[in-house]
Amino acid sequence: ALDSGIADTEKYLKRKNDNYQVNFQLDNEQEKLKLSKLAERKELNGNIDWAVVKSKYFMMGIIPEERIDANRLSAFQKNNSPAMQLKIEHQGISLDHYYKIYLGPIIYKNLENYGVGIEKVVEMGPGFLQWLTKIFKTFLSFLHGFIPSWGLTIIIFAIILKIILYPLTHKSFESTTKMQKVQPLMKEIQDKYKSDPKRMNVELRKLYKEQGFNPVGGCLPMLLQMPVIFALYPILRYSLDLRQAGFLWLPDLSEPDPIWALPIAMALFMFVQQKLMAPARQNTEEMDEKQKAQQQTQKMMMYGLPIMMFFIFKGLSSGLVLYWTVFSVIGSIQQIMIKKKFSKEN
Repeated sequence: ALDSGIADTEKYLKRKNDNYQVNFQLDNEQEKLKLSKLAERKELNGNIDWAVVKSKYFMMGIIPEERIDANRLSAFQKNNSPAMQLKIEHQGISLDHYYKIYLGPIIYKNLENYGVGIEKVVEMGPGFLQWLTKIFKTFLSFLHGFIPSWGLTIIIFAIILKIILYPLTHKSFESTTKMQKVQPLMKEIQDKYKSDPKRMNVELRKLYKEQGFNPVGGCLPMLLQMPVIFALYPILRYSLDLRQAGFLWLPDLSEPDPIWALPIAMALFMFVQQKLMAPARQNTEEMDEKQKAQQQTQKMMMYGLPIMMFFIFKGLSSGLVLYWTVFSVIGSIQQIMIKKKFSKEN
């Protein structure tokens, strides 16, 4: 039985209800019960391969040497911590059974060696992106072998990833910059064919083709970043390597910035990038209602998105915010260079 709970080892416990869990594999299916869901005792029956009580970085695990049939697993709270009991229903029959006990840090390679799937307790993000998480984790560890600071490692990683994605993001930024040049021509077509929407769409597509402009190209940088963020999140949030790894004013890169300086900087650079990518303003007197609504939506996105991202990221690991900030800074510089290039050509 692991019925006494698990000790707190970290100062930052705001996410305790999510990080502290009872994990187990029951009838070949892994399940996670967060501390927040253990207010009432959970009773489960079935075949147990392994069971674990875990905090953010450490765990107590029990692994039967042979699969136990007809077990009862009880999961509950004890001393504001997850706890559990594992019972064999032997109905008066005497039997011997042996277990392996794991008490220690949550390290994927160490747990994988048991060969029973207990490494599934390691936070690896969404299942369809775990291959990317593993690649990023391996590459970050490789970089850290040459760079002693985890903060600098994350910055170098962001720069390398920006270089790799450069062809795609560059094309997207060019498309956004071209939109400013194309916009007056678009307005002419919209005014000329406003009573014939079908003809208007045909003429707009023709214009896009002639100008080499992709109207949805500006969304590409954000779309590319989503899987990267989801894959990086579990590494920078739960990796034991980043535990208590400080950088500049940040005491722990796996925890949120205590003074919010990094999320604020990230939001500001996001606003700069949105401003650089925004199409030139038009005289509202010359616009129809649809165009006014579009401009208002663009304005709300320009101001609203950075504010929304600030509130999302202020509670995430400062290592992840550091990555996003560096990526945004480089993106802003890239956009300024593209705008200069197009202004010289025109």
